[in-house]
Amino acid sequence: MAWYGPGGGAATAEVRVGAPRDAFAALSLSLPPLQAGLPALAQIALENRGDETWLQGQGLKVSYVWTGPEGHVLEGIRTELPEPVEPGEVVELELRVRPPDAPGSYELAPRLVREGEAWIAPEQELAAAATVGPPALAWELVAADWPGRLAASDSDTFTVTVRNTGAEAWSPGAGDRLSYRWRGEDGTPLQHEGVRTELPHAVAPGETATVAVRVAGPPRAGSYTLALAMVREQVRWFPPSTGGPSEHVVKVTLRAAWWQSALALATVAAVVLARRRRPAPGSWRWAALDLVPALWLWAALAGLGAAFHELAAIDLWQGGRAASIGAAAVPGLLVLLVPGRLRPWLAFILSLGTAVLLLADLLYMHVLGAIVPVQALIGAHQVGAIGASVRALLRPEYAWLAAAPLAGLVLACAWPRARAQAQPSPRARRRVTLAGAAALLLASLPLVTSLGEAMRSGLGSRVFSEQHNAGRFGVLGAHWFDVVRTLAGAIGQRSLSAAERAEIAAFFAERDQAALPGFGLARGANLLVIQAEALQGWTIGATVAGQEITPFLNRLRARALYYGAVVDITAQGMTSDAEYAILNSQYPLGQGAVAFLRAGNRFETVAHALKAAGYATLSAHPFKRGFWNRATLHPATASTARCSTASSARGR
Repeated sequence: MAWYGPGGGAATAEVRVGAPRDAFAALSLSLPPLQAGLPALAQIALENRGDETWLQGQGLKVSYVWTGPEGHVLEGIRTELPEPVEPGEVVELELRVRPPDAPGSYELAPRLVREGEAWIAPEQELAAAATVGPPALAWELVAADWPGRLAASDSDTFTVTVRNTGAEAWSPGAGDRLSYRWRGEDGTPLQHEGVRTELPHAVAPGETATVAVRVAGPPRAGSYTLALAMVREQVRWFPPSTGGPSEHVVKVTLRAAWWQSALALATVAAVVLARRRRPAPGSWRWAALDLVPALWLWAALAGLGAAFHELAAIDLWQGGRAASIGAAAVPGLLVLLVPGRLRPWLAFILSLGTAVLLLADLLYMHVLGAIVPVQALIGAHQVGAIGASVRALLRPEYAWLAAAPLAGLVLACAWPRARAQAQPSPRARRRVTLAGAAALLLASLPLVTSLGEAMRSGLGSRVFSEQHNAGRFGVLGAHWFDVVRTLAGAIGQRSLSAAERAEIAAFFAERDQAALPGFGLARGANLLVIQAEALQGWTIGATVAGQEITPFLNRLRARALYYGAVVDITAQGMTSDAEYAILNSQYPLGQGAVAFLRAGNRFETVAHALKAAGYATLSAHPFKRGFWNRATLHPATASTARCSTASSARGR
């Protein structure tokens, strides 16, 4: 490869190179005392020696570069211009500076940067020497009595000794605390931060403190890395420890697995023992064997409830454990109402139904943050329409809920029954049954007391079955509370009279004839409804450092009818409730989601009105078709065309 020599003829041109567009001079630079990693403000004066005005928000920012002892160069953070700067003008500003994390001697040289294009050096270099001192907030792990194993969603306490290696003293009043973070086997950090542990006293630089650290385990089983960390609240997390390793691998296990395995083994052992040691004909022990299925169901449901709380990571409140055990005892009373030969099968059926209900609770909590209310059970036939969404929420550990029903099936099939001639006397059967019922009633008293207090309080009039109720009563107790509350509401409910219906119809008829302000103002224009998940109204038009948070929505607002006085009236339907309220101009249900409970209704929506006016309608959402039952709901809103990721845009 080579350049060709000059060709024949005079093929030359004169090119005039003008002054650089963003030429500048750094006139002065003053640095404050610096500590490693701690942001500070420097004072700088710049002169615009280019031929264009420097404007804010046009990509031109003030920055710097650090040059280390070995010649390594680090880019600095950016600072926005405070005002437009004309050619020849001088601007003085505070330059945001973040020192390197390692103490030492450095040089800082100012720069302009046009994002995505180039870094611009001044016409004459002006560098400031800086000595970066030790970090203000730094720590060293001296010793730790690491836990080797931890139960999922459980907490444990272990002893840690830390040393203050920074330049500032620690104190509880300054918000200095010891905390931690979890990472999975693949290194992915868990989203939540760890529990904070207060320091026992102020810790001066160089001093140590021994802390009893409380750690809450991740909600799922597996191997996790526990990384200790110091934090100053509302300021920052400290840099990593400079001493021994501040991380340790912890095995997280499910107690539910042990409980359910123990129940299954105990059931098999009881069946084998009962079949080998059958009572003599007419013995009262046959009545005792008939009592076992009710007691087994009590233990099985108590175990299922405990497994749910572990899988859902919901802690029981004070008194909640007693109420939870009491709630598990109530179905045992139903078992005692049937003949002895049917009791094992009824116990199995009730354990299976409870396991299915608790699985539904876990899935419902993923979407709504609450357990399944009674009214949502009415919409259980809609599960087929959202099967894809349900399968996406299933976790392998949920399979432990099947252990109790499987053990119940073994009990139902193999539990010994007395033949007619071997039955004990009716009096003996009555006494044993009454003794069992008395024990179950006594166990259920904490639940009855808690429910009575709740119904007499304001909690009984609410229509939202929050997960807090699961902590207050246990998950089974929360369901009993929901049943009692729903029945109380149904008994006090009445139908509208003919006069009331006529009054409502007259109200809407009068409203329909009224000339509403702005009616028809946008006739003929297209209507675009954008529903953004978890978007708060204050973000529309808001800026951060001169940068718009929602630039596209701002432009839409500028040429649209904008309604800013919007109040959240959603309940358990959340996203689908917002969609329903906008399209139907009606309040959603107070309990449960319209998307499931009223999917078969005949809707009169904005889309219907637009179609009647000659519009074509389209609905689209970037998620699974079955989520919030949209595959059923969107056709009912008069949409002539629909699309979703599951049908037409998979993977986007």
